[in-house]
Amino acid sequence: MKDQRPSAKQVMLTNYDIHNKDFSTAFNGYNKDEVNDFLDKIVKDYEAYNKIIRDLENEIKQLKKASRSDQLGLEERVRNLEIHCWGMSRG
Repeated sequence: MKDQRPSAKQVMLTNYDIHNKDFSTAFNGYNKDEVNDFLDKIVKDYEAYNKIIRDLENEIKQLKKASRSDQLGLEERVRNLEIHCWGMSRG
């Protein structure tokens, strides 16, 4: 099954892009201060999401490492059981 997560290359905006976005003004346009305040909130969310992603990626690495270690330990236990039961390893 193909991984459906977006890659870093698919992310179109960075915190910097959002923070430094400047909109042109037009007659009866949006309130510039409100837009800037909202963009500041978006930047904070991006930063929070990026931290969550980094934390989860680190957790995945740790879990994969632990899983490999558990697998090696299980293989060793099976070899020892085979030796105990049959006097030799079958692999």
